[in-house]
Amino acid sequence: MNPRSLVLLATVLGAGASAGAAQAATIAVDMVPGGAVQASRTLAPGDSFSLDIVVSDVADLAGFELALDFDPAILGATSLTSGLVFGPLDTFPLVASIGVGTLAFAEVSLAPLGLDLVGPTVLATVSFDVLAAGTTALDLHDVLLSDSLAGAIGPVVEADGQLTAERPASTVDEPLPLALLAGGGLLGLVGRRRHGGRPDAAGDGGR
Repeated sequence: MNPRSLVLLATVLGAGASAGAAQAATIAVDMVPGGAVQASRTLAPGDSFSLDIVVSDVADLAGFELALDFDPAILGATSLTSGLVFGPLDTFPLVASIGVGTLAFAEVSLAPLGLDLVGPTVLATVSFDVLAAGTTALDLHDVLLSDSLAGAIGPVVEADGQLTAERPASTVDEPLPLALLAGGGLLGLVGRRRHGGRPDAAGDGGR
């Protein structure tokens, strides 16, 4: 093979690799739904919150499955709700389960064609109670995206979340300055002496 052919082959392979990298789908934990995807959040024990699991940069999406793990000493999952990504009529649920420190979720589309999604799109919303102080990862794993021909979509980038639970700083009354305490003590002593001295003076005058 001549040098020109080698250069052309390298160019074609490089372009194919770049195209494959550009097609990598992303599934992420969005800790603060409603805006740009945020991977972390800080709350306090006793708080409740919801997060979204979102997918982006995927073509011909027709099904998915995922699992999410977390520290059960810090978080308790209370609900798992579908994002109805395939629409209310074409979404067919397969798995929706919550366990201690873990949950699993899977759906497929009944439509003949898959979805092309660019920006973050909600697959599921999970609600939690914060049980105790500490830090826990919200770890995505066993993620599988499938196309309309039931083939696996890949590669898939998994972006986990993190929750930090901090106890609020306790409010403590600051002690009064020593000078103020000392001044108050002196004033009280003077007042007692004056109050106690008047009867003595009256008694002396009557003698």
